[in-house]
Amino acid sequence: MRKKHSLVFFISAALLIVASALSTAFTPKALAIFAAPDGGCWCTTYVANHYHLPSTYPNAYKWPGWLQKLGWTKDHVPHVGDIEVLQPKVDGANKLYGHVGVVQTARHAANKKWEITLRGAYQQIHSQFRDSNCRNVSDWTSTLSVGGHHSGVSYFYKAGLTR
Repeated sequence: MRKKHSLVFFISAALLIVASALSTAFTPKALAIFAAPDGGCWCTTYVANHYHLPSTYPNAYKWPGWLQKLGWTKDHVPHVGDIEVLQPKVDGANKLYGHVGVVQTARHAANKKWEITLRGAYQQIHSQFRDSNCRNVSDWTSTLSVGGHHSGVSYFYKAGLTR
């Protein structure tokens, strides 16, 4: 009888562990995607977590079409809260996959140049903190030429959410 109770306890505990591992009630959907090599989040994971986007997100350079399918509007001028998409090799973005982040500040500098502070993950050269379930988040300020259709930089907003 004692062995039977031990087996029932073991099976119950195992099922509880499996059920909690499969539960997404307390974690953002995007955490289903693999972690970055440093064990933190990819830039795409951070932004998806931040805005509670589906975990079906593509690589950063494909975000323009993906965001528009989700109802986000494209803009060529940055605003606080926008998702910034950098195409590969633009302003230090990954040469294969590009980069995404959330605009924290946007200040018109001169001509078509803007000084932008971008919050994102996997921006390795900056001091890091925890945000949106990612432990490798940082703010990165740079001056970019924006506004042209071929600049390699685009901004996306969702009415009522970011503006």
